Amino acid sequence: MIRDGSSLKWLAEEEVGSEDLAHDHRMDISGSVYARMKELGINQNQLAERCGMDRSQISRIIAGKQNLTLSTLAKLEVALSFRMDQGFVYHANGE
Repeated sequence: MIRDGSSLKWLAEEEVGSEDLAHDHRMDISGSVYARMKELGINQNQLAERCGMDRSQISRIIAGKQNLTLSTLAKLEVALSFRMDQGFVYHANGE
């Protein structure tokens, strides 16, 4: 929604629903997974093999279309050698 003026106070007061928040989390996770895959130089097939999943499921995760279980998150963390418990956004090289 476009608002007049330069204040962003309305944004802080905007209520976010659970579906919007879930979408935001899925997108943060998908971006983190994709960034880590690129850093490791692996493709979806290789990640799927490492996780014991189908490539189609990895594709849905990267597209932000997959609801993730804690078990799936743990598989991704092990396969990609990184942790998401400090936040979902992956930062390469300590950024």
